[in-house]
Amino acid sequence: MASFPNSLIAEASRAISRYAAHQRVLEAMALRLPLPQVLSRLVQSIEDAAPEMIGAVMLLDETGTRVVTGAAPSLPIEYSNSVNGLTIGPTTGSCGTALWRRERVVVTDIATDPLWANYKQLALPHGLLASWSTPIVSSNGSTLGSFAVYYKTARGPAPGEIRLVEDAVDLACIAIGQERAENSERRSASHYRAVVETAPSAIVGLDAEQRVTEWNRAATDLFGRTRDEMIGKHFGTTCLSVEAAATFDQCFGASHAQRMQAVCETEISHADGSKRWALWSMSPVFSSDVGVGGGLLAIAQDITDRMEAESALRSSETQLRHSQKMEAVGRLAGGIAHDFNNLLTVIHGNASLAMQDAIADSPQHVALSEVCDAAERATSLTRQLLTFSRREPVEPALLDVNEIVEDLRRMLGRLIGEHIQLETTLSSKVVVVKADRTNIEQLLLNLVVNGRDAMPDGGVLNVATAQVVLDDEEAALRELTSGAYVKLSVSDTGSGMDESTRARAFEPFFTTKPAGEGTGLGLATVYAIATRHGGAVAIETQPSVGTTVSLWLPRVSEDAESTRRSDEHPVQVGSGTILIVEDEEAVRNLSRRVLVAHGFRVLEASNGEDALQVWSKHRNEINVLITDVVMPKMGGPELVEKLRLERPDLAVVFCSGYSDNMVLPTSGDDVHTAFLGKPFTLHGLVERVVRLTSVVRPAPTPAKT
Repeated sequence: MASFPNSLIAEASRAISRYAAHQRVLEAMALRLPLPQVLSRLVQSIEDAAPEMIGAVMLLDETGTRVVTGAAPSLPIEYSNSVNGLTIGPTTGSCGTALWRRERVVVTDIATDPLWANYKQLALPHGLLASWSTPIVSSNGSTLGSFAVYYKTARGPAPGEIRLVEDAVDLACIAIGQERAENSERRSASHYRAVVETAPSAIVGLDAEQRVTEWNRAATDLFGRTRDEMIGKHFGTTCLSVEAAATFDQCFGASHAQRMQAVCETEISHADGSKRWALWSMSPVFSSDVGVGGGLLAIAQDITDRMEAESALRSSETQLRHSQKMEAVGRLAGGIAHDFNNLLTVIHGNASLAMQDAIADSPQHVALSEVCDAAERATSLTRQLLTFSRREPVEPALLDVNEIVEDLRRMLGRLIGEHIQLETTLSSKVVVVKADRTNIEQLLLNLVVNGRDAMPDGGVLNVATAQVVLDDEEAALRELTSGAYVKLSVSDTGSGMDESTRARAFEPFFTTKPAGEGTGLGLATVYAIATRHGGAVAIETQPSVGTTVSLWLPRVSEDAESTRRSDEHPVQVGSGTILIVEDEEAVRNLSRRVLVAHGFRVLEASNGEDALQVWSKHRNEINVLITDVVMPKMGGPELVEKLRLERPDLAVVFCSGYSDNMVLPTSGDDVHTAFLGKPFTLHGLVERVVRLTSVVRPAPTPAKT
């Protein structure tokens, strides 16, 4: 467990000490000690918390024109006497000016500040070099006095010192208000009400049964309930939730039983239904006549803003940790994908070539088929890692989602088995999205596999599409913008999920399957694909009933492009010169063998710089450039940029299994560029090259001399 920084420990220690000191002030007020004693305790508590400060409470007299010393335990007596009775005004030092302006006044150098021009001779001989003062104003707007601070160095207040004094001003306001009320009507009910009502914090008096005996104006503001509504009511059941009431009861019981101050934080319920947070300070009520009373005084401070800020900070930290974890997974995937996909290309490609020469159904043919199947499974795992980490190259196109479902239907039927009934409910309206077909197929396959695994004893699996329009409220729930979407849903009648499982369903590597039966990347990949395409995903589930996973992808109005997969039939023999740029020798050799076998002439280079040298000798012969994206010395995109300065319509096949989320220009009007993801099939390689050589003009013929 990480240790707290020393600065936080020190701050907490100071806060506890400060709170204890404030409690002593409140006790002095409760015991009706003389105002000078109460204010002296208050000033001393501030000086203890910040030793560099010398404090004083100056009171405004009944005429509202002069200041008198209320408490200044650490100021030189000569100085206190000299400023006692001064008339306030616009240039009467820090204290008199603050009372005149009714705002905080800070003077960092008494010797030079014009506010002290007529009074600096009173302060400087005593080593008082700087001063600032904060007015003490009651809740009804009356100015009661000011809290003055002096330093023996020329400086201004630190933020922490300002907060200390602001807390002290609140207590001074209560103390001064109490004293003045007592002066007008000693120990009368009206006096007590005046003190309580001027308090800036909510004050709730409670008897031993938690029935409300006191309720001030600040409590009305905080809880939204008037004094008349609350007197005699049980506080916990009226203003707190069940959970908050339990915390409040524990704090109340500790304070009541031990006759000591207790502190806690609880959520509170406002009358309008909103939830807020309060910091409670509970103290037993002492009586000078009978010793100890039977109730408590609970003072509440609204800390809703602080709690919301802390909650937002925790949420941000959680999101940051999640983002960092996802980035780590992505970097891991990207780090292995390039080399791993090169190896898979070589394994799958050479096994496919060998299968062509093996006798059908022979042990050699069966073994090679197993190798190809294993390579395809490894390819799927790598693709899911890259998709999840947003590092898989994409080829966005206009896709008809209904067409994709229909194209995959036969394969899905074989995938789920005969014990599960596959149903489709496809929209009669156009459901076109702009997306990468491989991504959408992967997404659908993952959802179908998840549904199948949730129904080991059989059931019904339904794939549905629909046109939907999300309004502002619905879109906000999905963290989307309002507008038109295609909704793709996959429902099963399986085991469903409990809430804890549903909450973690999209986490990478989280799975409920036994070891060896799942990677935990299925729904994580679905989430990554949906968000990558500007969409959203949600789960509706109920244990023993089933699960529906729904996706919303932005709908487009254009017609879908023809993106159906071509059958793996032999392609026609080609012609022309191909330049292969690939840093992995085994991949380069495999590609050369396949292309030469289909009638092409092949030139080779191991990186972009070598390719430029080959180009300089054969620029007029090369028809198509096949280049890896990530290579040492010079990568594919940079190489293509240089070559297309000479020949803008150069046919290019980008070939990579990792491009750090690069979206290559392989769709739309660009007929000169194609992308081939690694690990690729031999058919796919030849098909891309033949397609490009059929739509672009031949390489220029050198002029005869």
